[in-house]
Amino acid sequence: MMARYLYLSAVLILFLPVLGFAQPEAPVDQVNTFDDVACVFDRVINWIFSVLILLAVAFVFIAAYKYLFAAGNPESVKDANKMIMYAAIAMAVALLAWSLPALMEAILGIDFDVPSCNGSEV
Repeated sequence: MMARYLYLSAVLILFLPVLGFAQPEAPVDQVNTFDDVACVFDRVINWIFSVLILLAVAFVFIAAYKYLFAAGNPESVKDANKMIMYAAIAMAVALLAWSLPALMEAILGIDFDVPSCNGSEV
């Protein structure tokens, strides 16, 4: 079982540079003002949120794999159920944390909008 995970990890690591080469070269933005810092912070938070959701979905697939190939082993089924439950909790917490600023804007009437980055709203 561990050999499969190692093989899958090696294949994924092997193909990660291909994804990097697919991106066009972007100019480096200078961070001069607080608005620029807020823009960079917002971009980082959006990337982290995307990665966390993808990881939660990956854990659901791994749990489904464990569940399908449990072969009647109650311990494997129990582990798979725990993984699915934890992945669902992780998705719910991530979505709640991501939507919390909009909820606070609606309740308190405070504007949490990030300033425009390079002329486009983030």
